[in-house]
Amino acid sequence: MSMQRAWSTLEVKSIDEDQRIITGIASTPTTDRMDDIVEPKGAVFKLPLPLLWQHNSRQPVGNVIAAKVSDNAITVTCKFEKVDEPPSLKDELDRAWAMVKAKLVRGFSIGFSSIESSDIDGS
Repeated sequence: MSMQRAWSTLEVKSIDEDQRIITGIASTPTTDRMDDIVEPKGAVFKLPLPLLWQHNSRQPVGNVIAAKVSDNAITVTCKFEKVDEPPSLKDELDRAWAMVKAKLVRGFSIGFSSIESSDIDGS
């Protein structure tokens, strides 16, 4: 079974500036941009999960450190890393943090392997 990707809007509920932690809604059972639906109650994962920048597994910016699954959503707590050096890494991490806080980046990419799937009839 190959890894697939779904897209979800991140709805930020709280920000802890000092610890660089964001809590918000990361997945709901609504159709995404690729016409996929991820049922929150079907999610199986082990924390912490890497928090990747722009879907890139080579660009982690932090970790998903907590997740709560309900019928209608997955609420996540994400910690963006903070470093002092090297300067280029500090700049990348600071930029990712600032862009999410400013709501310029409002999406989550969810990598998944489908346990069960069915076609959505769009007619």
